[in-house]
Amino acid sequence: MAMQKIYQTFVALAAQLQSIHENVKVLKEQYLGYRKMFLGDAVDVFEARRAEAKKWQNAPRVTTGPTPFSNMPNAAAVAMAATLTQQQQPATGLNAFKL
Repeated sequence: MAMQKIYQTFVALAAQLQSIHENVKVLKEQYLGYRKMFLGDAVDVFEARRAEAKKWQNAPRVTTGPTPFSNMPNAAAVAMAATLTQQQQPATGLNAFKL
């Protein structure tokens, strides 16, 4: 049930993002038309960003660091689990009444 709710939320957010993306594309075209009409400037001011994005897309991906599927536990995760375990254990003796 929880996974189905998460999936539905994800799909709804993706639909909203698509709508926003389409609106931004329309606004970009309108802005370029405005620049061309009123400023007499036919330069695509968004081209530099497109070229930069393409450069990064074509760059080889280098991954560093440990594999996410290693058998060695993460020290922070182990410490957090130990703390949670301590907090969940019932208090005994005089420590049970400490405020």
